[in-house]
Amino acid sequence: MYLETHVVNVSLPKMAPFGDDEPPFAVFYERDELAGDSTNWWGPNLSCLLRMLRAAGFERLEVLFHSHGANWHGRAVVRAAVM
Repeated sequence: MYLETHVVNVSLPKMAPFGDDEPPFAVFYERDELAGDSTNWWGPNLSCLLRMLRAAGFERLEVLFHSHGANWHGRAVVRAAVM
């Protein structure tokens, strides 16, 4: 599967349970805070996105693109596969 999506770009301090990975983090958009679209409810950071894909059963993940946009707004493209 190829997944292209919004990701939240925010720097978080390292935390013991997550080792060297950035802690997973998601923002909830109550109304239309993300691009004026009321159907956009969640914005995960890249670490959260990858963990959600693994939890859904995808074992091989490759980040093909990750932009570091301003104001937390970035994009990511991930190739995900099951073994």
